[in-house]
Amino acid sequence: MQKFHRDVNGLPENLENFPRSICRLTSLAPHAIEQAESDKRGVIQLPDEIIFSGDDILEAELTDTSVKLLIRLPCDDTVCDVCYVILFTGEQRILKTVWLNNKEDSHETLDKSKYL
Repeated sequence: MQKFHRDVNGLPENLENFPRSICRLTSLAPHAIEQAESDKRGVIQLPDEIIFSGDDILEAELTDTSVKLLIRLPCDDTVCDVCYVILFTGEQRILKTVWLNNKEDSHETLDKSKYL
């Protein structure tokens, strides 16, 4: 497994330059549903599809058979962004979890050792 973070070791070039695309989710993990209903900053509406580009990818975890991406997108809230973790495996696009994150978050608690 290889793990990348935009601010630590950078993203692979194919993800960094990923064109704006529509990701149609094939399923929602139970954890994503639970988190959407109980996030401390408010209820999160779960989408059927997510539109993103390489600029929106913060983290990537790559294996021989899957790609897991952390995608951060602005939402209607003026204080928070929404973060999605999506697992791409075969034809599956599974939303693993979701949370609201303060727009001003500077990642002070980021454990850089996970990416080196």
